Amino acid sequence: MVVLSCGRLIEGLLGSLGALVVGIAVAVATWALVWLRLFGMRRLRPEFAVLAILPQSLYFIAKSIDAETLKPFLAPAWQNMYFIAWLAAMGTIIFSLRPGYHDTRRPVAHDPLFIMMAIITIAYGVTTWANYAADIFSI
Repeated sequence: MVVLSCGRLIEGLLGSLGALVVGIAVAVATWALVWLRLFGMRRLRPEFAVLAILPQSLYFIAKSIDAETLKPFLAPAWQNMYFIAWLAAMGTIIFSLRPGYHDTRRPVAHDPLFIMMAIITIAYGVTTWANYAADIFSI
């Protein structure tokens, strides 16, 4: 997830096409890890793992296409959809951080590691969304 949030740095080093290639490789690896976690938990369908990488993937795709093609997608409705994609990604990541299927001894509210990671995930999601949205939509 940290490498997926380094879009501007990767784009500055490798250009937009190189950033797209690196972004795709890291997104697939991240998707696989989240998918395996959700599959093992048996609480949320593993297909929801694609939501964990959707907003970062949209960023790398948007940065790799030219400005004329991207122009229709700069409307406020698309900006709202991008924000909703980030909310879905944060929710999926937090849900995949919950204790496993067999660990049901205590409620999630009493698990300090889960609480700390949920706070870090929310901070990661909000800051990366703000940076990526500002870069895509030129705020």
